Amino acid sequence: MQPDKMTLPAMRRAAMATLLVLVALYLVTFIPPEPGGMLRLLRAAAGAGIVGALADWFAVVALFRHPLGLPIPHTALLPRNQARVADNVGRFIEEHFLQAGPIAQKLRDSQLSARVAQWMLQSTHAEQIIRPVLAQVVAALRADLPADLDTHLADMFRVVARDLTQDAKTATELSEMLKQGFQGDTLTEIIGFLQDTVEENRDTVQMLVRDNSRWWIASRVDRNAADMIVTGLLSVLRELSDTDSELRQDFEKAAAGALDNVATRARLHQVITQSVGAYLDSAGFEDSVAELIQFLKARIADHLEQDSFVQSVLQAVRVAAEQVSEDSALQARIDAAVADIIARLIPELRPYAGAFIAQTIKAWDSDELVARFETEAGPDLQFIRINGALLGFVIGGGLFALEHAIG
Repeated sequence: MQPDKMTLPAMRRAAMATLLVLVALYLVTFIPPEPGGMLRLLRAAAGAGIVGALADWFAVVALFRHPLGLPIPHTALLPRNQARVADNVGRFIEEHFLQAGPIAQKLRDSQLSARVAQWMLQSTHAEQIIRPVLAQVVAALRADLPADLDTHLADMFRVVARDLTQDAKTATELSEMLKQGFQGDTLTEIIGFLQDTVEENRDTVQMLVRDNSRWWIASRVDRNAADMIVTGLLSVLRELSDTDSELRQDFEKAAAGALDNVATRARLHQVITQSVGAYLDSAGFEDSVAELIQFLKARIADHLEQDSFVQSVLQAVRVAAEQVSEDSALQARIDAAVADIIARLIPELRPYAGAFIAQTIKAWDSDELVARFETEAGPDLQFIRINGALLGFVIGGGLFALEHAIG
């Protein structure tokens, strides 16, 4: 009989059937008025078997409940000692199972990375993980930051900005950036913008000339002067917009020289330091940082939600999984790294795991606790009842035979 292949009710019926058979054998021996030696031997064996079966039944039942519902002392041991059992189970698992060395070695030998890689390459497994992860990242990006975090980030920006401005190289790099802006296509675009602005504001220029001229100058002269100013300015701008013109080349050289001169004399560094310092200490700096962070978060979240980005991530994951599945040396390195990380975490997490197990068992209802333990260990315990009955039968018969052999 194999208890691991029988249900708890089936094992209970088998144990009860064994007891009933022994009771029947015991009663049968009383039918003959003068039983012979073999019947008396059977009676002794059956009686001892009944005692063994009842004793083991009492012991098994006493673990989980009161036998026959009677409040006999030292029975219903499991529900009465639920808290102590919970603590002992949690401590046992913590001390004997959650050991860093054996777990780390098991991880190294488990080919975990190869199995994960193969799993990720199957069907839509990678997508089932990547999409929910990206969705959680997007949700976190779209959530508002705590107010104290905004303050910490603003302080961090202040520190970084001050460190950058205190470095004299910053002025040199800024001057180089400005020099790039005063030549080539960038300068041409600036000049084009100025041309359009002047053309669109001719009337404003004429009004400024008229308002600032002498009262005795005729208005026609004012208009002519304004036209001359605008025409001359536009002429200069047109020549500057021509990258091959002599004026344009002279302007670029002069601008570059002026910027080099300012940077060399440390005047630009001083201006940068003072300007940035004033801005960092201004009341609106933290609001500006918060707006910048929200803007960046929103743009990143928008990008992560695009299906093209998701597909790019999935493709990258598939490529990585293929590399891992084909490279045994890489698998060994990954498994070793994972094992080392887990080994370092286990001593920290082990007490929490033991406490969690203990708290979970304590939280169970006593009937639920009994049902769970009986489901797991009940068939084996019922088999103990059967063994007790059979062992009692054999011992009872053996003692009877020994007694008559000696006598």
